Amino acid sequence: MKCVKFTFLARAATLLAVSAYAQSTGTIDGRITDETRAALPGVTVEVTSPELTESRVIASDENGRFRVTLLPPGSYAVRFTLPGFTTQDQTNIAVGAGRVVTLQVQMRSSYKEEVTVTGSLIPRPTLDAMSPVTTMDVSDLSYRGATRLEDLMQTLPQVFAAQNSTTSNNSTGTATVDLRYLGSVRTLVLIDGKRMSSGDAFDPSPDLNFIPAFLVKRVDVLTGGASSTYGADAVAGVVNFILDKDFEGVKAGVQFGGFEHNNNNATAARINAAKGFDYPKGQAWDGGSLDAYVTMGGKFADGKGHASAYIDYRKTAGLLKNRRDYTNCAMTSLGAHGNVCGGSATNRYANFDAYNSDFSQESFVALDPTGPGNTLIPYDGRADQVFNYAIYNWMQRPDERWTAGGFVNYDWNRHFKGYMSVMLMNDYTDGQIAPSGDFGNSAMVNCDNPMLSAQERQVLCTDLGYGPTDMATVYPLRRNVEGGPRDSRMTHTDFRFIAGLKGEINSIWKYDFYGMDAEVKSPQEYANDLNVNNIQDSLIVDGDPNDPSTWHCRSGNPGCVPWNIFKVGGVTQAALNYLSLREVLNSGTKTQLVHGVINADLKGYGLVIPSAVEGIQLAVGAEYRKEFLFVHPDIGFMVPLGAGAGGGTMPVDGSYSVKEGFTELRVPLVQGVRGAKNLVLDLGYRYSDYSTNGGYSTYKAQGEWSPTADFKFRAGYNRATRAPNVQELFTPQHKNLNGTFDPCAGATPEYTQAQCLFTGVSAARYGHIAPNPASQYNDLEGGNPLLTPEIADTTTFGIVLTPEGIPGFTASFDYYDIKIKNTVGALLADDILRQCASSGSPTLCALIHRDQAGSLWLTPDGYTIATNANVGQLRHQGVDVNLNYSLPVGSSLFGFNLIGAYMHKQEINTGLYSYDCVGYFGNQCGVPNPKWRHLARFSWETGNWDFNLGWRMVGAVTVDAASSNPALAAPSKIALYKINGSYHYPAYNYIDLGAAFKLKKHVQLTLGVNNIADKEPPLGQGFSANDYGTGFYGTYDPYGRYIHSSVIFSF
Repeated sequence: MKCVKFTFLARAATLLAVSAYAQSTGTIDGRITDETRAALPGVTVEVTSPELTESRVIASDENGRFRVTLLPPGSYAVRFTLPGFTTQDQTNIAVGAGRVVTLQVQMRSSYKEEVTVTGSLIPRPTLDAMSPVTTMDVSDLSYRGATRLEDLMQTLPQVFAAQNSTTSNNSTGTATVDLRYLGSVRTLVLIDGKRMSSGDAFDPSPDLNFIPAFLVKRVDVLTGGASSTYGADAVAGVVNFILDKDFEGVKAGVQFGGFEHNNNNATAARINAAKGFDYPKGQAWDGGSLDAYVTMGGKFADGKGHASAYIDYRKTAGLLKNRRDYTNCAMTSLGAHGNVCGGSATNRYANFDAYNSDFSQESFVALDPTGPGNTLIPYDGRADQVFNYAIYNWMQRPDERWTAGGFVNYDWNRHFKGYMSVMLMNDYTDGQIAPSGDFGNSAMVNCDNPMLSAQERQVLCTDLGYGPTDMATVYPLRRNVEGGPRDSRMTHTDFRFIAGLKGEINSIWKYDFYGMDAEVKSPQEYANDLNVNNIQDSLIVDGDPNDPSTWHCRSGNPGCVPWNIFKVGGVTQAALNYLSLREVLNSGTKTQLVHGVINADLKGYGLVIPSAVEGIQLAVGAEYRKEFLFVHPDIGFMVPLGAGAGGGTMPVDGSYSVKEGFTELRVPLVQGVRGAKNLVLDLGYRYSDYSTNGGYSTYKAQGEWSPTADFKFRAGYNRATRAPNVQELFTPQHKNLNGTFDPCAGATPEYTQAQCLFTGVSAARYGHIAPNPASQYNDLEGGNPLLTPEIADTTTFGIVLTPEGIPGFTASFDYYDIKIKNTVGALLADDILRQCASSGSPTLCALIHRDQAGSLWLTPDGYTIATNANVGQLRHQGVDVNLNYSLPVGSSLFGFNLIGAYMHKQEINTGLYSYDCVGYFGNQCGVPNPKWRHLARFSWETGNWDFNLGWRMVGAVTVDAASSNPALAAPSKIALYKINGSYHYPAYNYIDLGAAFKLKKHVQLTLGVNNIADKEPPLGQGFSANDYGTGFYGTYDPYGRYIHSSVIFSF
């Protein structure tokens, strides 16, 4: 009770002290407008006085209001600055105790220089947006120590996992962004409002590695379609990176970061030990990164010109999965009695899947490493018969990147202002995965082979009805552990050049014309694969069983050396040299465009609605763009000769062009009257003529209504299109391992014999098809030149709150509904199998091709067709929330902001079936899709210190098999998911801390810790998405606690 009284008294005393202090100080507040009396948000307000130890700096809110409190009595000066406006000073402002001084400030445009708002072609004097836009500023970058923009973007609740550093197998070596899980190809990425080019020949999405993180001033994320403004790809939304190109002086910085984790996961330790796998224990420090940069800029020619340049070097250490206990083994399959380590049947000691001549009898056996080394025993999946491929795979790819560039602008006069930019990047990364091998690529062994022991000959030949000199059907499953891991060595060299001219034609008309040339060269080398032709060659051997010196390849091909996988330790270096395959390809993309737009403020012609203050504004323009792509593989990639390739990579040279005309109109209807402070209509239209698909129209209609200064409503409708890109049209068809299950494999198949008959399983093979222990099944993927454009309709409704009674507080709530028809994509192999078995649809079942053994993985002849097509529709609905509050207290400034996303619907409709993935995750729905995610930040600026606390939350999700929708439901597996801990994942909360200190006027130190609790991601038992990309491709923090520090020098 005493404690309660003391606490009450302490709080009362604190409130009284604050109240007394407030009564002894004064306040300066006011409102800032332009010449048309429109509010000016974002104006820098700097208050100085001899009574202050340092100046007080804030920014005006969305209604142009500002308020500076707790000012000691005295004489003050206030400076108002905003780019494009003449700086204004007010001096000799007398502030008294308990007094509020209100200023009315009207700023004049310096030369009508305006900024372009994300989502609009019409420049405005401020960044006030009619479209729902989420903004992250430089402080969000610095306190989290983000050197990879992919990591920063991943924290936004609207962004889902795409290509990133967690991906090694099937990596393109790039970093992409995927808004609302609608696909990165449907997200348009801009730099300063101008399109980025494709990042890779195998992934058309822009590569975020190209953007120097330290130059980013802010990031705008626009919701929904924006094709009428930007053209193709702006379907899910737009991400616009605004760079600090007007920097003056010299700035240099060095940042270090790395991960710390304590390996003490009891479940991971237990299942690894049960399998006989070594696993990490105790504390681990790894995954370090270094980022160093220099930028400099300044004016020249008496202030008419400005130039800046930068160079940035980043190096990130690789992190193998064997550095974490929770990723030390693959967990792609559900354990019958709970969590279990899996692996691959293609093992370091050979396994053999043998059949008689008519495939009616099977013998699945394994080389016994505990016996004499050349005998076979039945395969039962025990530890020495399964290969732990996980420990060879990167969970963070090593990466080394250089970027450099420069920006120049020169103003001859107000009619002619030239600008130019050059940006360069060279990035090298490794996509290391487990060793290659014979994955059942060969199918024959001669029964008089001298490498066979008598017992092996009996099992593989005699017992299956073969004679002494017959050729037996045997599929070896043997890893090339002697040769080491496979390594995809990827380089990206990017170049982007922009040159333009803009200015005023007269007091009414302005223009902006520019051209862009952007290229990406992405050569790739694939090392340590095995040559499939040479594998079979080296397994058909003649000679004296008792004299290995007589052993030779029956083919007589030059250089052929027998590959003795029938005996432990039998592989020689000479055999490896013959089998080893190095594959290379050259690839790249190119974007060329010419863009021109003219703008007019038609108020100069008297075109003003009588009830409005501002005039009608117009933008009219045209653009020509051409996209190129090429892939030039060697013979190894084309055939393919690589045993682990899955399918060939064929050469392609493709291109398309588009001619576009567009216009946009901003019509102020009512302004400055009671009940309608601002009522504005925004209309846009674009016509696009594609060389591949013909002409398509896109358009938009948006409105904004502010009844008072306290709130405004906004609504919009956008029609967007996305033309198939070069990759989707022309990428050669090839086989991959994107299937995760076969419901008709195993001794007790999940589906009935009648259902499996639909999928191509004969009655004789039912119950006799070997499942893949790694849960990897072949599919056939690739382009389709007959694709048609996607069509998207986005509807948004929102409200923005800026209550005068709560200075510094703003809130916005925006509902969106995105519908996409004729989606370009491919049915998932898992979907095809499931729906074929349950419905018997001839269309779906015709896509399933089983090999002679009935398998979809054992040989390249078994696969499911999943090539590109216009497969159906997508529909996403939800609400975005943005909250911001800043509170000045004395010389301190407290702040809070929250970016949240509520997902209501994420519907996939293929035309054959549909399902909603909100609240689910799994092999059908993919990465977790929680109903709610948010990113919040609490800040405190005081003196030379700046403290930040971040709170990231990923909402709870349930396995998609628990859905009642027949396309997802798998009630027979629910019990398995529960005992494997994969049925439900609760909400994950992460806390990040950061502090910055200005050591001297020109030196700033930053220190931070992300995920301070060292929270691990889910184990992900039974899901391939978590195996390919740890933490479900980084949806959950994949590596543990991240510690970073930096020092920045500026002069």
